[in-house]
Amino acid sequence: MRDRRLDEIISKLQKSKVKTLSNGLFDSEGSDDKANGNGVMSQTWLRPFDDAIEAAKKLPEVVKGKPKPMSKNARAMQDLGTPCGPVPQDRRDYVRRPESPGVPYRTAKRKLKTALQEYYRGLELLKAYALLNRTAFRKINKKYDKTVMARPTMRYMNEKVNNAWFVKSDIIDGHLHVVEDLYARYFYRGNHKIAVGKLRIKSAKAGDFTGSTFRNGLMLATGTVFGCEGIAYASKYVLDDDSSIHTATQFLLQIYAGYFLMLLLFLFFCLDCKIWTDQKINYGFVFEFDTRTQLDWRQLCEVS
Repeated sequence: MRDRRLDEIISKLQKSKVKTLSNGLFDSEGSDDKANGNGVMSQTWLRPFDDAIEAAKKLPEVVKGKPKPMSKNARAMQDLGTPCGPVPQDRRDYVRRPESPGVPYRTAKRKLKTALQEYYRGLELLKAYALLNRTAFRKINKKYDKTVMARPTMRYMNEKVNNAWFVKSDIIDGHLHVVEDLYARYFYRGNHKIAVGKLRIKSAKAGDFTGSTFRNGLMLATGTVFGCEGIAYASKYVLDDDSSIHTATQFLLQIYAGYFLMLLLFLFFCLDCKIWTDQKINYGFVFEFDTRTQLDWRQLCEVS
């Protein structure tokens, strides 16, 4: 604050001095020079120098003079030092992050790739929904014609359903081809075969789950043996005369019972998936599983 006030006083005096020099340097009409006859400049030419010398003499008196009455805040800040500059970032309780010039290339590429995959999956679901509706109409019409013995058969299917927009339209197929071309061009260097393999939903074929079944049986047998042994030891320690061992055993039994309950519920879900698969119930569609990464019930048991 004091340095700022001194700067204001000095700048004000310098401005007044410059103004004095500019106003009284020469006489406006030059009549004195002409009156002298010998070309000597008048006394007005020396006046700015005298004013500058007087101002320089009065400058210490102004600076060291008696100050005006200060407020409480000014007196409290009188002994404070001048700030030394910007405070380092590590001493602040916050940090100013520099503004990012834009999204990084790899991040943008990954997001665009994921967006195209999800868009392609949505188009496939829409196409599958249209085919499912057409198949449903065909089966209903076939059963109806068989029940009422209508002739000619499939008349409603040929006249109404086959001429419907969701059957005749090829807009979805066009969108699918465009997405495949874009995906192959920008992410797989024009390799259309690999791009289509990455985009299209893999059909759930009946694979070989012999390894998963073997590992499930091995882990189930091992877990059963160790579980029975743990229950036998726990029953022994629960009946112990030492109260501390008795209490610790009870707590451990409660903890392991919680873990066992989670595993039991997951195994029940795997058993339900087996029943749904045998009954040909599309539980993946009901639970909205991603068909590209959906696991078989044997693989689910192995995970649990």
